[in-house]
Amino acid sequence: LITENPMQDLDSPHLKKSLPRYLNLEESEELLDSVDGVNQARDYCILTLFLNCGLRISELIGLNITDVRGNQLRVLGKGNKERRVAVADAVWERLAVWLEARAGDPCPNVFLAVRRYGRISTGHSITSSAVYQILKTRSSQSGVEDFSPHDLRRTFATRLLGAGTDINLVRKAMGHASVLTTQRYDKREDEEVEEATRKILI
Repeated sequence: LITENPMQDLDSPHLKKSLPRYLNLEESEELLDSVDGVNQARDYCILTLFLNCGLRISELIGLNITDVRGNQLRVLGKGNKERRVAVADAVWERLAVWLEARAGDPCPNVFLAVRRYGRISTGHSITSSAVYQILKTRSSQSGVEDFSPHDLRRTFATRLLGAGTDINLVRKAMGHASVLTTQRYDKREDEEVEEATRKILI
């Protein structure tokens, strides 16, 4: 019955976008240094794989024992695309410690659910909600501001790009189909602008 739209002159609310989060080197070290307790082997391994291999949370959860091959991981990414992820010696040492701790369990997944007091839940793989809870707990213990699995993945890409790694190589390491996606992780220009701004004196 209304001939005119009473909403036509109203502006849509602008949603505030939060800036992408990634950990700097100091935060990464503080986080890892703080890991202790009954689940130390598992949690430290999860954090190092996120930080040093750039895995997605789905890739971490879906990682099977048979995917651990020498000093490489076979990772099944988006669209069931397979890629090989190189594992540094320090990361491999942490992975070996956890694999020994969960040895003999019939579950094919690398990471298993852990019940209270650090008891491994036989035959059950870890869930995404459990991983988020691990990060929340470790964030609180370390004093590092809250972060997500993707923030740690972003940290991996940012560190590679900051070290001067070719963006196409970073794309492959991240499992991106397009280099345009990888460019979103490139913070070098932002850092250069910030550095230049700090030099301005009035």
